[in-house]
Amino acid sequence: FFESDLNKTLSRRTSYEFSRPYGIPVRYHDFKDMSSKGHLDFVEFHLSYQDLLLSPSDFIKGNKKMFFAVHAPELFEGDHILDLCSTDEIYRKTSINHLKSIIDHCDLIGQCFPKQSPPILVLNAGGWSKDGFLSNKDKQERYNILKDSLNKVNAESVQIAIQTMPPFPWHFGGQSYHNLFVDPDEINSFCSDTGAKICLDVSHSMMACNYYGWNLSSFVKKIG
Repeated sequence: FFESDLNKTLSRRTSYEFSRPYGIPVRYHDFKDMSSKGHLDFVEFHLSYQDLLLSPSDFIKGNKKMFFAVHAPELFEGDHILDLCSTDEIYRKTSINHLKSIIDHCDLIGQCFPKQSPPILVLNAGGWSKDGFLSNKDKQERYNILKDSLNKVNAESVQIAIQTMPPFPWHFGGQSYHNLFVDPDEINSFCSDTGAKICLDVSHSMMACNYYGWNLSSFVKKIG
């Protein structure tokens, strides 16, 4: 916290030099303001389920040089947390339908960025448990269920990137246990087997490394 944070005069750079494209997460209501603060290569629309009811074209105008990514909602109406790995078939079917709606909404955003190739859709695939970590056998069952769920969705218009997860998510004011996309060997195996892509959440994976005693550099090299 700096004294300059209290001053009214703001100093802000308008451009940066990185070896990779760079961007920021935005919500629809702050897209115009945030994307005008300097050159960005992309923005990531971090959606809530209520945003799926909005029209992206009401918020996105005149940004033809920028491209976009989307972070899918995890929580939906009725306190439904997206879980494409659920052993409850009704619950899983609801999650699959939510994913289909998200992809349809991505297509609407894409109409505002006509020159972009299919956008990256960052997805928390699910696979948590409430009372403790799952056994390796149960985890493999969840991975197989996820494969089936993804096969039920037409995702040709997006590039799904499954997010790496921390060991202890926080759901509805209480700690849960994440089982999938935490371990780098499991991630590598799933992606090699299916051709799936991931989104490396450095914070999530650092938490996993801290808890399990892994080395973050080795983690990144394995899944890179």
